[in-house]
Amino acid sequence: MPTRSVDIRLLRRAFDLLAPPGAAPKQYLRWKELARLTGLGEHWIRKRYQNRDLSELEIKSVERIRRALEARHQIAPDDALKDLIAQFAAAEDHGTTFRVEARPTRLPGERLRLRVVNVGFLRSSNANYCQRLEAGILFGMLDGLLLTHLINDESVDLGLARNAAARAKAIHQLLGRFNTDPAYVDRTYIIPLGTVAATALARELGNNPRLRQRLGKDLRVIFAGVTEPASTGILEFSRDYIGGIFAGNTFADRLEFIADAFPDPDIAFLYDPELPQDIIARDHVLACRHNNVKVVKVAGPHATRLPPNVRKCLVTGYTVINWRIHELARDNPHTAFIGVNTSDLGRGAVLSTGNDDLRFGIECAQKLLVPDCRNEVNLRDMEVLRPVPVYGVNQKACNLHGLVPRAAARNRCTVVVE
Repeated sequence: MPTRSVDIRLLRRAFDLLAPPGAAPKQYLRWKELARLTGLGEHWIRKRYQNRDLSELEIKSVERIRRALEARHQIAPDDALKDLIAQFAAAEDHGTTFRVEARPTRLPGERLRLRVVNVGFLRSSNANYCQRLEAGILFGMLDGLLLTHLINDESVDLGLARNAAARAKAIHQLLGRFNTDPAYVDRTYIIPLGTVAATALARELGNNPRLRQRLGKDLRVIFAGVTEPASTGILEFSRDYIGGIFAGNTFADRLEFIADAFPDPDIAFLYDPELPQDIIARDHVLACRHNNVKVVKVAGPHATRLPPNVRKCLVTGYTVINWRIHELARDNPHTAFIGVNTSDLGRGAVLSTGNDDLRFGIECAQKLLVPDCRNEVNLRDMEVLRPVPVYGVNQKACNLHGLVPRAAARNRCTVVVE
């Protein structure tokens, strides 16, 4: 069956014109109406609209959507419908490699009628992954809401808050920066990035009834980059207003990749007992029962000074590596480090085994924040997704340390530094 690659924004625009958001009292009734108009399945429409199915469309599906638009155009002629019909007709006529791009709907000089949303980022630390997640989420929201919403964003770093009271104060200071008057602002999102931030927010929601009551009014919580969401307590609150994405861990996958790339050297996994997310990471690594892996505790002001037996290993970790790989690489120039971010390859790591946090942030915005701003999804219906590790290799660093990565592992890398 011939297929076509159709831009998601074009599909959404077609569905919005056939069944406008807000026309039905419940979201599932909107999917039913679209299914009736197009002859396509409700589940198929919903997955496509929420960008959870990225496969190409069969040409019959493109044709059915075009015919539904033509039927609507006959009842109520509209230039926007006519433009969409022409684009879907073009997709049917071209080959399978033809990509349909959404055209801008705003005319030159046209006024933008926007709604305001507040977005407060609560970072567990100033680690690289927190910054990239935040940047990705903002980028995804700007891309998806450019013509409909004005985004007011602020952020706070909990790495400077040393106890629970200081973290609670930082949360309220962040929320205090926003105007929440419903006459001006549609709603407020608070987005904890990482385990520490999600735990701190869950604790404050439990202790502060006034903050908790806002969940049923103007406040939404979207968490990302959380190793164990259930352990933070964030899932104990109403899922109507709390959703999460790209949570979980990939420690077993990472250790397997490192062992496949370099089967002979031992692997040292660094953890800081002062950090709760590192304790979770340590327990997951121990549960893997990998023969070549040993866990090594590092803490205090001299945490980057590794013992002689550890320096001979492939050294990796979680938060410690996220925070201090530049110091570790500087203080131990003859040790091969395994990074947890792709950017760590630029700091001398021989391998990177982390997640593509920037892309995950963009998808978090596309699947959760943008549809929720438009009242198109219920957060409780969304899955908490596990990330997929993204592997990279720095061949220059490997040569420096006398390491030769196996071809099979190298072929699994999406980033290669020559």
